[in-house]
Amino acid sequence: MRFEPRISLNKLAEYIIARPGRQQTIIRDQKRPSDFIVARYHLAEEAIKNFILRPQQNFLQNAIAAISTLEHGSDWSKQNADLCQDALIHFMTLKDRLIFDGFTPILGSDNVPKMSISGVNVSVRPEILLSDSSNNTVGALKLYINKSHPLTDEPGKYI
Repeated sequence: MRFEPRISLNKLAEYIIARPGRQQTIIRDQKRPSDFIVARYHLAEEAIKNFILRPQQNFLQNAIAAISTLEHGSDWSKQNADLCQDALIHFMTLKDRLIFDGFTPILGSDNVPKMSISGVNVSVRPEILLSDSSNNTVGALKLYINKSHPLTDEPGKYI
């Protein structure tokens, strides 16, 4: 059980627009997280980050092909690979909307301080930071990949 209140930015956005029953579930899961949580979409997230940092022709197609050739030791692993391929195919339809207007994308860090909002530590961890020509951070990109709870405009305003 956690004694310090904390939540991720993505869960906070979901909480803000959720119905009361879902809000209670989110709070319960934050107070008493599972001992074993496996993140889905890791392969897709890594491929997307690498593409944004170094966009290359056919990079995403090659990543999809590489994921399709992986050995799967479990049903979960096979399902995760399929979900990652679907996520990358969908990202390919969105990638041309990413316009950085002279800003340079750099890899974000996993070890950033949490933001305190009304006594709750909020973990933001943007995957990509945008820097200007003087190396000042001027923006960030937070990836949200989730087939079960797609990001709609309402919670998207908060991320």
